[in-house]
Parts: sequence; C-alpha cells; structure tokens
Amino acid sequence: FQCTNMAMGGLPDVNTENPAFQKYYMDFVNRLLAYGVSGFRYDTAKHIALPSDPLDSLSERNNFWDVALGREAVDGVKLAVPADSLFIYGEVLQDKNVKEEEYAGYMKLTASNYGHALRHVLEEQDYYADSLGSWHHPSPGTKLVTWVESHDTYANAHESAHISDAAIRQGYVFLTARSEGTPLFFSRPAGSTRQNYWGNNLVGARGNDEFMHPEVVAVNKFRRRMHGQPEIVRATDSGRVVVVERGTKGAVLINLSDGEQTVSLPSALPDGNYVDKVHNSSFTVNNGELSGKLAPLASYIITGRGVAI
Repeated sequence: FQCTNMAMGGLPDVNTENPAFQKYYMDFVNRLLAYGVSGFRYDTAKHIALPSDPLDSLSERNNFWDVALGREAVDGVKLAVPADSLFIYGEVLQDKNVKEEEYAGYMKLTASNYGHALRHVLEEQDYYADSLGSWHHPSPGTKLVTWVESHDTYANAHESAHISDAAIRQGYVFLTARSEGTPLFFSRPAGSTRQNYWGNNLVGARGNDEFMHPEVVAVNKFRRRMHGQPEIVRATDSGRVVVVERGTKGAVLINLSDGEQTVSLPSALPDGNYVDKVHNSSFTVNNGELSGKLAPLASYIITGRGVAI
C-alpha cells in the first residue's frame, strides 16, 4: 500500500486511479501518438498499483494499467492504437514483494538484477563470477529490457560509476549480441571520469561519446542482422573471454580483462578466415575451433560470407 499510494522520494503520489486524471493522461498520450511517438518508458512503474494491490480509500478500482495499455476506455477516451504496436516498458526495479509476473502481463520490464550480476562479472573480469545464463527474473528474455548500468546505478551512491567506460562497453556488447532482451545503453555525462563522475553535466545536454564507439555501432548492426538466429554463449576456462555465437552466421568475442587474451573455443561458424568489423583483426575457424588474439577490454564482431553489417 505504501509503495503504490504514498509519497515517494519526497514527491506526492499522483492519484492514478482517478478517472478524471486518467482521461487527462490518455488525451496527452494520444496527442503524443499523433505526433509520431511509438513507445513509452513508465518511470517508477512499480509505484502504480496493479488490480491485485490494495485500494486507496478514494478509489473504486486499480485500473490505471488497463486504461494506459488500451484494454479499456475512460470517459470515452481510449489508447489510439493497439498497445502491441508500441514499444512499452516499465521501470519495475526488482526487490522483495514486487509483483513482476503481474506487471509483465501488461508490458516489458527492466531486468535490474541481471544488470547487477553482469556488473559483478565485469568487476571480477570473469564470466563465471556470477550467473549470466539465467535472466534473474520470472519473465523470459523476450519481455525484458536489459542494461549494464542505469541512471540510478550510476548516480545513486555511484554503485556502478567506478567501472571504466571500456568495461561498461564490453558489458553492453555482450547484452546486444544476445538473441533476447532489449539492451539499453546509459549515456554517462560528457567529460566524466572515474574521479569526477559528473563531468560537464548539464540538464538536457547529451552525454559522452561512448554510444558512438565503433564497438557499440558494430554490435548494434550485428544484432539487427542476426535477428532470428539461435544463440550459443561460450567462455574460456579462465572466464576472461566470452563468445556469443548466432547460429552459423556470426559471432561476437569479448575480452572482459585488462590483459591480452588468446581464445580457442568450439564454434559453429564455417571453417575459414575471418576479419572483425571494428579492429580489422583476424580470426580463424579450423575443424570447428575458433582461435585468435584479443586486446584488453576489446570486442570483435565477425560475420560469415554474405552477411554485411
């Protein structure tokens, strides 16, 4: 009751169950859709009640999500397009007593616990330091928005801010190379360093250039080209190098460590020589074994013949 009806962070709670507010809100949403908006992120979504949550004394039903997602109208106003034609996800940070499965019946959700596990792997420079085979969530990967870090983990007590830009980038490449989850890249403040987390931070200004790094650009393109291809994740015995293969069409190799690594792992890629799309480094697949060298904290994107990115 406190989570969904009371003040949060010193801010008064919006009466989301009030039909007058709901109509006002849906008029606003429909104007955005008319302008061409194609998706929404619901901030603090777990602070908006589900039908099964306790009622505020002034409310008859907890039906905000049914109205917001177009399942019912309010005072003649309804979501202007089908909800499944939009990209909608809710910031439902994982914690005790969070009804993740019920929220997932409405929209995609944030996989905050998976981000925590991935950061542990990056800090230890060891794929086996935590479990990345499970999404740490009751929902499947197709319903999740994934991240290495968020604005909260960066700014609130600087939980993730000490991790280098390069290590964060390797984590993002890993998430994006995978077949499931929708990866989110947090743009750190421009001019920020590991000694000065805020950098040249200004409200409304764009962040640093990491989102344009060649590894980020290449893996974004790789993900699009590999749509529908099955996924296999492998790691070296040391855990320093992880490889995400997508069928027989391509692979992404990630060096999690700050030292040069040599890789030799089984591969489904056809035998042959490959040159990665970022660093122009050479890799070889011979008798089903992928081999090559990786620079510290670097990612390599390779694709088979006829697969351009």
